[in-house]
Parts: sequence; C-alpha cells; structure tokens
Amino acid sequence: MDLKEKQQGISGMFEPALRTIVDQSIATFGPVSFLDYLKSNNLPRVGATADAISIDSYERLHSSAKSHSAMIMRLGQTHGVTGTQFALVKVVEGKLDDFFLIDDSIFSSVGFNYIPEVNLDQLKVFSLLPSLTEKSYVNLAFSSGLISYALGVDKVKPIYPPAGCSSTFTFKFKPHTLLNNEEFLHNRGQVEIDAMFIEKRNDVDVLFVVEAKSDSSHRSLAKHKLLYPVLGISEKIPSNMPIVPVYMKVKTSSLGIHYHIVECSVPDPRLAVVAYNELTVKKYTHLILNLKQII
Repeated sequence: MDLKEKQQGISGMFEPALRTIVDQSIATFGPVSFLDYLKSNNLPRVGATADAISIDSYERLHSSAKSHSAMIMRLGQTHGVTGTQFALVKVVEGKLDDFFLIDDSIFSSVGFNYIPEVNLDQLKVFSLLPSLTEKSYVNLAFSSGLISYALGVDKVKPIYPPAGCSSTFTFKFKPHTLLNNEEFLHNRGQVEIDAMFIEKRNDVDVLFVVEAKSDSSHRSLAKHKLLYPVLGISEKIPSNMPIVPVYMKVKTSSLGIHYHIVECSVPDPRLAVVAYNELTVKKYTHLILNLKQII
C-alpha cells in the first residue's frame, strides 16, 4: 500500500462519524475510543492510531474531514481499557483555519539579519557540522541570543539548555468558542514540550513555551501543539507569571538560517477553561542568522 492509498484508507475511516454531524453547521462527535469506533463500524485498522488521529498540521488533516470542515482531536486515554479516544469538531465553512497557525498567512519573505550579541566562540561548534538537525537549529537560536532578542526579553543573552519533556497530562478545554457550553477532557494523553524557559520581560518573570519545526513539507501548525503544553503545565505555574506560547519555524536559504518566530497569546487557563481556537497570533518576527558571515 503506497502513501496515497494509505491516506485515502485512513480518510475513509471517518465517514461514519462525519455522517452523524453532516446536517449540522456546528457540532461535535465523541469523544469515543478510536478502537471501539472502528469495531462498531466494522472498519479495519490502517496503520498506527497516531497516523489517523494525531493531526499536527493542516496538511495531515484527512480529506474527508476537510470536506466537512471538521477537525480531528486526539484526547488521551479512555477511562476503560480500549486505548486512545478522539473527537470531531465541525464548524461553519471557512472556520477550519481556526484550528491552525497557517504559515502563509503569518510569515513574511522579508527578514532582518541578526548579529549575535554574545561571545561568538560559543557558536563555532555549530559551523563545524556538515548539516544541522532540527534540534541543532533550536539550540542555535537559544545559544546565539536570537530567541531572547525576538521575544523582547529584558536582557538579550544565551539561554541554554532550555527545558523540555514528553509526558502525559490531563486537562479540560473547549473545542471552539462557537461551542462555548461544551468541554473536552484530555485524559492522561501524551504531550511533547520542545522547549520552555523563564526570562524577565518588562521586569516580570514570563514562562515561554516553544514549539519548533523545520519541516518544509508542512506549512502550518495545529494549535494544540502549543495549547496542550500550556494547559498541561499551567496548574504548576505561579498565578502571577504570564505564559506565552511561541511557534518557531526554521528554514534555510543562500542568505542563511531563517527563523520565523510567532509569539502567540491565549487566555489564562488558570482563570477559566480555554477554547482551542482562542490561541491566536500576537507578534511575528523574521530573523536571518548567517554563521559563515559572523564566524
């Protein structure tokens, strides 16, 4: 089975669920156990569960869901023994973008050269590598002071190493502001945090939560990649400390390494249950770092 056939097979899995909400302009299906759903609809398993219900970008959203203006959400473990649960959220036509940060709608081709304000000897090791991995790009942004510069913290300096983790978290959120009376429980589900750090901005300690990507085939990010980490850790964060989600996209060209830094905002989850689409763009910065010119 080639990739196209696999995607078509996965997409067709959701037709029974979509038929239950097709006549409604705004609706949800689930949450239900994904394995129970397949069994009750006599559907075969195609690939891993994550391939079907982990939608991390608009490009990964299956065609059947797109045609019905519906988002697929992975919601952690069921309360029984039948694995991972999922839900569908159908919104009015034109609102599907509410679930994603779309690169082409945010990014600018015009960037500004960033000259590190740190000891350049600290960056030489990056120039020795024949190529950089996604993790190396992220580490370079932190080590060079680029991320602290882009986010306007009080002191531009190297930040290393940032904290990160992959763990299970439980929290509530609303699927969309149009469904304000409905809540989902993300129950003991896996959440990855690429990087987070605390720095002062305007003399106030701020927690920055970063999701970093270098994949050029996907030109978007599902908002839960930032929202879930924020919701997962929020109860442990002091009530007076702002939490700032940050989407970092790294690209390369003959000019150097392009860092697209998207600072987002979200209502304080320590005060009220947040809706998925309430994570929005606040500030965008495009910086270019050329190691060959500075080292």
